Amino acid sequence: GRTSSSRTRRPLYAKNLAERMAMQAEILAAREAQLRLLPQAAPELPGVQLAAFCLPARGVGGDFYDFFRLDANRVGIFVAQGGDQGLASALRIALAKGLLMHASQQSHSPTQIIVGLEQSITELLESGASHISFAYGVMDTRRNLLSYARIGSSPRLVIYREGAALNASSQLERKVVEGGRLKSAASIYEGAAQAHPGDFLIFVTEGLMSLRTRRFARREHQWLDDLMGQLGRPEERLQTSLVTALLKYQNHAPNDLTAVVLRIVESQAVLQEVVA
Repeated sequence: GRTSSSRTRRPLYAKNLAERMAMQAEILAAREAQLRLLPQAAPELPGVQLAAFCLPARGVGGDFYDFFRLDANRVGIFVAQGGDQGLASALRIALAKGLLMHASQQSHSPTQIIVGLEQSITELLESGASHISFAYGVMDTRRNLLSYARIGSSPRLVIYREGAALNASSQLERKVVEGGRLKSAASIYEGAAQAHPGDFLIFVTEGLMSLRTRRFARREHQWLDDLMGQLGRPEERLQTSLVTALLKYQNHAPNDLTAVVLRIVESQAVLQEVVA
């Protein structure tokens, strides 16, 4: 009779099961890589409380954040939106983290760091560089000044000051590098925010900002009002409040929900906030 191999006799469901198991293994590996890359704790700064949280929309997200201690009064803050591409996103994030560990220790401005990071990622990952957008800022507590630069449509910075108009990225920044001068074809913007006691400075990615059109259609920044209702609770740690707030939106967001929050306080009231 006709000869056949075990490969041809294997039922179709077995092939599909093997493919699904391989895909799940890749997802688990990517998730483990992301968790290892995220910082375990935020640095302690005089006059500032820090909190950060990334809630993936699926098993593996593309968002990322990190902190780079520069000196006793300054910290570098990196926020990235890398796209939902599993191990590819984790690879780009790992590459950016490695480059920033060196670049952040040099006497470069946030704009110079963003330009160098964009060029390096594009050269090393030709096909995937356009999928990542990021922001890098430096918080200087001696001047209560946050200076930053970003590339891509997000992350964005918003400032919440009770009793005052909302300050968003468009009011704080200017375009410094046209997209045509970069390989990724995305423009670079830089800005600076002068902070005051009681202010909240918040870096957010597209997932959180998109809630305004899905769930909170009443006003453009309704999502921020709801978020601040949770963050403004003095009886809770800032990190706890942020995690609780984002978990409320978990079933309403198709994209990752990521936020890095700086709360300006009096120096004697500074507490170290632990990042999950």
